[in-house]
Amino acid sequence: TWESVKSHGAGGNDYHNRERNDDTAGFQKAIDSGKTTVVVPRGFYVINDTVKIRGKVRRIIFMESQLVAGKGFKGTNKPVFRFE
Repeated sequence: TWESVKSHGAGGNDYHNRERNDDTAGFQKAIDSGKTTVVVPRGFYVINDTVKIRGKVRRIIFMESQLVAGKGFKGTNKPVFRFE
């Protein structure tokens, strides 16, 4: 019942390419996969829009990973995560 964000396209190697990369879709697809646990493997992830926590997700496990709010959040008050 686990799903990795990397299996849905989140790179986790975005430290030097913060302005170009976006892992938002990979996070959202993993959350919407129907699994109860979402795993974020070690890496550096860029999120550029709000990720909606919904469905069957009960926990998100960050395994020595870093998350940064990217260019999509500059000058806004929107949250990185929103629970629905």
